[in-house]
Amino acid sequence: MVQRLLRLSCIRLTFLSIEKLYNERNWDALLDVRVTHAKDLKVSGADFIEICRNTMNVLAEKIEKIVEIPVVHMVKEAALTVKRQGINKVLLLGTKYTKSDDYFTRILTSFGFEVTIPNEQDIDKINDVIYGELRAQVLSDESRRHIVDIINSHIENGVCGVVLGCKKLPNLIKKGDVSVPVFDTIDVHCQATAEKIIHE
Repeated sequence: MVQRLLRLSCIRLTFLSIEKLYNERNWDALLDVRVTHAKDLKVSGADFIEICRNTMNVLAEKIEKIVEIPVVHMVKEAALTVKRQGINKVLLLGTKYTKSDDYFTRILTSFGFEVTIPNEQDIDKINDVIYGELRAQVLSDESRRHIVDIINSHIENGVCGVVLGCKKLPNLIKKGDVSVPVFDTIDVHCQATAEKIIHE
């Protein structure tokens, strides 16, 4: 039996260190930060990298091109996972950014899915829960019920799956809370990375 030794290199970047750039949507500056780190990982001998944050995966394709290193793309991996289950219409949940930018929807639709997102009022509620509660590690049954109600209203309109496009949402919404499959992009990303490590 052949044993393989795996080495993991990690650069941890706290959200606080980039929060100002993120709030300003200064993607050029954020790209510079991420490219610098990706180059460091490449020099350390990494065969590929992953960006462990939903929104920052906006930069994945640019980083891959600039640094010339494969990136395990979170949203593409989520799309592949959804597709394997034969689902054709999904509800995408996340922060206000998820609604204001077409990044998530563009990639999901490129895989042939019909993508729906909540209305403005529901997006505001979800955003408030993410930043006002989940970020402070507050888990509210009332907020859970409210988001489940949002999901159920879309299920009634034909949604067959839910994509949780924010790493905080799986702390509140679980797979058994609704009658359709729920996809945690962080979990999918980790599984895809593990499979890549095993098979390379």
